[in-house]
Order: sequence, then C-alpha cells, then structure tokens
Amino acid sequence: RGSDLAAADAIVAALRDIGVGAQEVWLDRQAIEPGENFRHEIFDGIAGCRYFLPLLSAATNGREEGFVFREWRAANDRAKGMNRSFIVPIVVDDAFEPGSYDAAPVRDWAELDFGHAPQGLPDDGTRQRLVGLLRDARRQQG
Repeated sequence: RGSDLAAADAIVAALRDIGVGAQEVWLDRQAIEPGENFRHEIFDGIAGCRYFLPLLSAATNGREEGFVFREWRAANDRAKGMNRSFIVPIVVDDAFEPGSYDAAPVRDWAELDFGHAPQGLPDDGTRQRLVGLLRDARRQQG
C-alpha cells in the first residue's frame, strides 16, 4: 500500500477540491495517532462512513497478504446489509482495466461501477460521480 499513498493523497485533495470537508474524509494514515489501536480505528471508520472508496492498483492486487484485504472484506460485509450504493472502487493505475483486479474481496465488486483516477487524479466521469455522491450525502444529512 505504501506505493499507493501518493494516489491516496491525490484522491483526498480531489475530494476536498469538490467540497468535501477535512472531517468528512477518513484516511487511516492521516487519522491514526501512534499508540492507537489501528484495527479498531479502521473498522470504526468503515462502519461509520457513508461511502467506502477502495483504491485499486496492480501493486495491491498482486499482494498475497495485507491488512487492506481485511478492510475490503469488512466493507463487503457492511454492504450486504445496505439498500444503497456504498462501495465505490477507484482504479489508480494508468490503465483502466477493472476486470484485471482479482484479489478475493474484489470479486464481490463485479457489478459495481469502478471509477478511474490515474495516480489519484479522477477522470471527468469519476469526478462527476464523486460530486454526485457528495450531493447525495449532503441531502441525507439535511
């Protein structure tokens, strides 16, 4: 995941650029202080978020093991009880080939609409989708 940190930072910047507040974006690297129970913080974040945006890359997909897969499974479990969109996968590789990601948790996302943000910079369609999700989230809060 370390190789995806720059892309994650770019996605956070893009979300802030469309109006998402600093407190509305949860990125485990930024939010967990040393000594905190990171598993608890991450799973609380997944349990409490409106949308879960997993970043997909060939680097992550190629791993055999990683905590990221537990995160994705937790999101999959939460999504099973929902009657709305929740998981919004974002491909951060330059090539947009959603079918090439075959990590076990990703297999559950076959019917989802993948976004594309090469190096973390959302393309026009993904940016518009993120704007729509923000609008929906604000409507639900209001």
